[in-house]
Amino acid sequence: MNEQFIEEFIAQAIHRIDENTPKIVACVEQLEEIDIWKRPNSHSNSVGNIILHLCGNIRQYAISSLGKEKDVRERDKEFSADGGYSKSVLLKKLTDTLEEAKNIIQNITEEELLRKRKVQGYTHSGIGIIIHVTEHYSYHTGQIIFCHGIAAGLASSIPDHIIRNLAVRLPSCRAGGWPRRAVRDCGTVCGALPLPIPRAPPVSPFARIR
Repeated sequence: MNEQFIEEFIAQAIHRIDENTPKIVACVEQLEEIDIWKRPNSHSNSVGNIILHLCGNIRQYAISSLGKEKDVRERDKEFSADGGYSKSVLLKKLTDTLEEAKNIIQNITEEELLRKRKVQGYTHSGIGIIIHVTEHYSYHTGQIIFCHGIAAGLASSIPDHIIRNLAVRLPSCRAGGWPRRAVRDCGTVCGALPLPIPRAPPVSPFARIR
C-alpha cells in the first residue's frame, strides 16, 4: 500500500474526529447538569447516554480491536445509565478515550490496516475500523448538537408543533431511540419527520457551536 496514501488517510480520519470534539464540548458546557441526563421519552437517549456510547464504541473498535487491548465493553450499560457522571467527568472520559484511540490510529502499521478481525460479530479490516469510528463519532455528534438545540431553544428552524411531537416520532436505531440517519441541514432530521419539511434559513441556528 502506498505510504503517502496511508499517511493521508490517517490524517484525514484524525482531522474529522478532531473537528467534531469541540462541537460536543461546546454543547455539553452550555447545558445545565440536569439536562445532560434528560431523555425525551423512555425509548430515547440522553446526551449522557450518547457520550457513554461513544466512549464504549471507540474503545471497543479502536482501542481493543486496533490496539489489541482486552474488550471490556458493556454496551447495554451505556444506554441504561441515568446519571452518575457530571458534565466534566463525561467530557474527560470522552477526551481521554479519544486521545488513546488517536494514538493507536496514528501509529498503526500497514499490516494492521489490512488485517481482518471480528467486532460485534462483523468482519472489518483496520481501514474499516477507522472509517467506522470516524463516521460513528460524526453521526452522534449531530445527535448531541440536536439535543442541545432543543434544550437550549436554538432549533428555531423547526416549527413548534414538530418539536413537541419529535420525541415520539423518531424511529429507533441500533443505538436506541434516535434517528436512523444523522442530523441534516439546520435541525431537520432525516427519516424522522413527514415530508414536506420546511427548509431551514440560510444561517444555521447551530452555527455558534460549530
